[in-house]
This record gives sequence, structure tokens and C-alpha cells, in this order.
Amino acid sequence: MKTRLLKWFGVFSTSLLFASCCVSPHETVQPAPQTPPVVINPDRETPEACYAAFRVAWNSRDFDTAFSYLSPRAEEFIGAGHAAMIGLWQGMGTREMRESPFGQALERLLAERGIRSVGRRMKQHLGPGEDDEDRHVDALLATGRDLGPPLAFTKSLYSLDVEHNANNRLEFFSEQFRYGPMSEVNINGDTALGWFGMWELIGELSVEFIRTEEGWLIDMIYPAPLEEPNGNRYRDPPDSDV
Repeated sequence: MKTRLLKWFGVFSTSLLFASCCVSPHETVQPAPQTPPVVINPDRETPEACYAAFRVAWNSRDFDTAFSYLSPRAEEFIGAGHAAMIGLWQGMGTREMRESPFGQALERLLAERGIRSVGRRMKQHLGPGEDDEDRHVDALLATGRDLGPPLAFTKSLYSLDVEHNANNRLEFFSEQFRYGPMSEVNINGDTALGWFGMWELIGELSVEFIRTEEGWLIDMIYPAPLEEPNGNRYRDPPDSDV
């Protein structure tokens, strides 16, 4: 009798084991994870707020903050602006300027990047079509890229200006060279176009914006007229009779 019960128990246990393998256990359906909402920085909620925050940061020489309001494309235009200003300084400067403490320090800064003359470097990027105005902006951007990461170069250039704050220095960081207020902005979907005053210009320059997941960013800004393909635009002041 005992043997029969053991055999029966073994058969029963095997049956339970088999059944447990064939029947899927009850699965609890977990709710899909929710993506946390993107919190937009108030300084990026509108193109006006973005430009105002950039302007305050740049004019106070807080470049880390200023660059946080720029897209990668806008950063390249900052680099192009440095290239243009240095090229003018080298091309129009006197021997006394070039041999000044600032001139010598600037020469060393460029040499670290394999550049002796910014003007010659731009001509290399222009190639045989250097008279083709449609390529000037692209060549200027390429020259700016040769200077290295725009934020790092901006800081290096500014440190030279502070250390050698005397006559004949590069005027890129002078008191006159500051971004003015934006007078107008027009939004078109995820892009926007604004107008601002700059330096001693009588008129205004265009500034482009792009909307991202983190809010609005400046997508193109340049401190002088570049009225060529891929450049910015210039206009007379809104209250001008011209």
C-alpha cells in the first residue's frame, strides 16, 4: 500500500510540474515610463528673451553664459567675426602695432594654430575663385574654424586684450563694440528673424533664431554687414527717412 501511494504521489507531482510549464503565469502589465516634460529656461522662451540674455552676458564679458544662447552655427559666425577683425588688424596695422606687446601676443596665439596671416589663410580657402563674392562668407567661416573652438578662442583673445590694454590693441572688445537692443523680431514656425543695433553702425543688422527642444537659440549673428549668400542683412534704422 505504501509503495502504491508513493507511486501515485510521484505521478501527481510530475503532472503538476508539467502543468506549471504549460500554463503561463499571470503577468502584471507595467505602465509605460513617462518622459519628464522639458523645462524651458525663461531666457529661451522667446527670441526676444534669448537675445536679451545673450546681449547682457556678452557685453559683461561672461562668455560661458553668452555661448549657451548660441547654436553651433552661430558659434561659427562668432569665430568668423574674430577672423575678420584679426585679418583687418593685420592687414591695416602699422609695424608699430604688429611689434607692440599685443601684436606679439596675438602672433603667438595664431602661431599655436598654425596661422601666420589670417588674410592669407582666407585666400587659401577661397582658392582660385577669390573674386567670387558668393564664396566669401564660406571662406570666412572656414578661417574662423581654423582658429579653434569659438568659445575657447574668444576667451584667449579677450585675455590678451585685458593683459595688453593699451593703444593699438585689437578693438573687438572695446566699449564701442557692444551689442545693442533688438528693435523687431518676426517668427516663422521654428525660425525667427530679428534686427539689432551694433557698434557705431547707423543702421541695424539681422539676427537669426531657431527653436529647439530647450527653447530658442541664436542661429546666426555677426557684428558687421555680410550682405552675401549665407550672410546677414543690413537695413536703415526703422525711424530713418532714407
